[in-house]
Amino acid sequence: MISYVVWNENCSVGDPRIDAQHKQIVELINDMYNLVHEGHAHHTLRECLENLRDYTVAHFALEEEVMQRIGFPETDRHRAVHRAMTERVLLMYSEFLPGSELSLEVFEYLKKWWLGHIMSVDMNYAPYIDR
Repeated sequence: MISYVVWNENCSVGDPRIDAQHKQIVELINDMYNLVHEGHAHHTLRECLENLRDYTVAHFALEEEVMQRIGFPETDRHRAVHRAMTERVLLMYSEFLPGSELSLEVFEYLKKWWLGHIMSVDMNYAPYIDR
């Protein structure tokens, strides 16, 4: 299996539940990447996109609950970033019709967005988490 996206300890925000979900998101992206490179069927990729869609929504809900609980002052701004990404993932899923393919650009976007979000945006609330 190719690790297209790599999570490491530098990506830790200090909350075990959030870190575990970040790792799971990286795993979902890697699974999709590997399925594409192994030539798997469209319906399998659609299921992976559906999993990514559902997991993104669940992850953002947890993250927003944690930010609210710890009193993170930029929760509303962070929530707006989450809404924009949720819309993007929903659009990816809805546009993945029979005969569609996932391009390298989709994977590049997911990799850059998730790692960038974790390493820059999410790290803003990390100091507020009791470690």
